[in-house]
Amino acid sequence: MVELFDWEENKCDYNLSISGIEPIEDFQSLDKEDIKPEELIANQYKVSVDNVLIVHGAQEALFFVYLALKPSLVYIQIPAYPPFYEQAEALGIKFKFFENYENLRNKIIVISNPNNPYGSLVNLHELVENNLVIVDEIFKPFVTDEIFTHDNAILISSTSKFFNIKGIKVGWIVAKKEYIQKISKIKDLISPEPIFDKEIIKYIFKNYEFFKNRNKRITQHNYNILKKSKLNYFNIKYTENMPVAVLEKENLNSLDYCKSLLQKKNILLTPLCFFKKDNAIRIYLGYYKSTIIQKALEKINEFNSEYFYKEK
Repeated sequence: MVELFDWEENKCDYNLSISGIEPIEDFQSLDKEDIKPEELIANQYKVSVDNVLIVHGAQEALFFVYLALKPSLVYIQIPAYPPFYEQAEALGIKFKFFENYENLRNKIIVISNPNNPYGSLVNLHELVENNLVIVDEIFKPFVTDEIFTHDNAILISSTSKFFNIKGIKVGWIVAKKEYIQKISKIKDLISPEPIFDKEIIKYIFKNYEFFKNRNKRITQHNYNILKKSKLNYFNIKYTENMPVAVLEKENLNSLDYCKSLLQKKNILLTPLCFFKKDNAIRIYLGYYKSTIIQKALEKINEFNSEYFYKEK
């Protein structure tokens, strides 16, 4: 099992290890479109329906892309969402990690853009000039409304973060027709229609501003709570409107810290050692009820005064 997913199964009182905005339940009260989901995605990206494939989720999408491309080697950006390299390893695909992409040429590159968890954006216009880039852009609506497509970009997304609807999700791939045809053949072998949840696509883009405004209210309020919490031992890294933030500390053993926090205070955070990033922790800011985050931060401060006592 993927270490990150195994970690997230831990029982706790305060779960700050998740990453999508708190889901809504009554989505059917929203307005919806009457055209096919594939057409809605094509319209959103300003491409042809031939450039769109609907799947169950972003991880399934990446798996199908790997199977369709059959790369011998992929380059994965750090911090790296674990399924990027875990799937590659399971399929016998070699991989190398990178932080700076300036010298990469004629490579197959896998990135999250915006980055999970930092929210930072890569200049895709530069990156696709000399590379084929598989882009997980599941966090993109939190950070930018810009639509980017290119023949050298395979775009992957899902409803599970920004358009989070309780109990259901759907994903999609946007790429040039040649790639979509190859990926579609793989999908049909493994996970053919019907995909019942794709009906929610009829709601999400129609109500884009509703989701955006709701998410912004939640994340801005919770980030202000985080700023005021005086986590003095950490350097807080945050991109506006992201549902997660990063706590950095030099020489921190992130897994040891998070295990101790879970044991002593029953709070679950995400150690970024799972993302191949040392000295950092991901913390969730997506709860509608901010009291959950506020109470957890109070307990984290209590824990820090004990855990870092030796540094005083």
